[in-house]
Amino acid sequence: GARFLPPNVTISKAVATVYSSARRVLHQASGLAQSSSSSQSPQYAITMMCETTSWDPTATLVIQIETVERETGTVKIAGYSALELFLYSETGEGVASGVFHQRIVLNEGAFQLPMYMSLPQSGPMLAEAMHSLSKVPCATMLVRVLPSSLNSGSIPNYDDRVYDSTRCEPSEAEAAMYKQKLQVRDVMIESEIAKLAHSEGRQMPRGQLQMQQAMEQRLSKDALVNDAMLNFRHVCKFQRFTGFQVAIDGAVNVSGGPAFALHSYAP
Repeated sequence: GARFLPPNVTISKAVATVYSSARRVLHQASGLAQSSSSSQSPQYAITMMCETTSWDPTATLVIQIETVERETGTVKIAGYSALELFLYSETGEGVASGVFHQRIVLNEGAFQLPMYMSLPQSGPMLAEAMHSLSKVPCATMLVRVLPSSLNSGSIPNYDDRVYDSTRCEPSEAEAAMYKQKLQVRDVMIESEIAKLAHSEGRQMPRGQLQMQQAMEQRLSKDALVNDAMLNFRHVCKFQRFTGFQVAIDGAVNVSGGPAFALHSYAP
C-alpha cells in the first residue's frame, strides 16, 4: 500500500514492474486501490509470484502510482518507488553490474520506500540511481519481499512497526507537514468514486465489482501517450507556522558599477 499520497490524488492504481539494470522488463503486475481504503493511504494488495531462475541479479522493483488528478480529471503519475531485489551477501549492497563475484541473496523483508517525482532518465535502472531525484513530500510505499515458500499472509498494520523505514527519514519540513496531514480526515476511495461519477454525470457504481470496473475504466489511458506527472504544486497546503525562506546568494555576469539586490514577496 501507500501512505500520505498528495491531496490531489483520488482513485489510484499501482503498477509494479521489475526491470533489469539495462531497463529490460522482467515482470509486471498491477492492482487497483481497494475501495474500502482511503485515497491518501490506499491499499493495493498486489502479490507478484516471480520465477527468478533466469533473472538478471540486478533486478529492481519499480512501483508507479497512477491516479485521476483532482483538479483536471485526467490520469497522471503520482510518483515512483524502487527497491533492489537482490543483494551481495557480504556487503548488503544492491547488485549494480553484471560482474557477480560475490554470493547473491534475496533482499528479503518489509520495506517503507520513499516516492520520487521522476525516474532516472538515463543510465542503469537501479534503486540507488533515484536517491538524487526529488521526492514527493511525505509520500511512501509499503512493500514486502518474501521467498516463494512463505505465505504472504495478511497485510501487517503499519503501527506494528514491521516495515523497515530507514529509507524514509523525514526532513524537517516533512515532519511539520506530517502534523498537518494527520489532522486531515481520510476520504475513502468509495467517496472518490462517487464524486467522479457525479461530476461526470454517470450513475454511481454499486457493489465492489462495479466499483472496481469503474476505476479500471476511469484509470485507463492511451498507450501511445507519454505519461504526465501530477501537479506537485498542490502536494500540501501552505502552513503559516512552517513558512519559508528566500536566500539571494549572488549574481553572475553583472557589468559596470556597484550592484545590489532587492527582493519582494509581492506577486
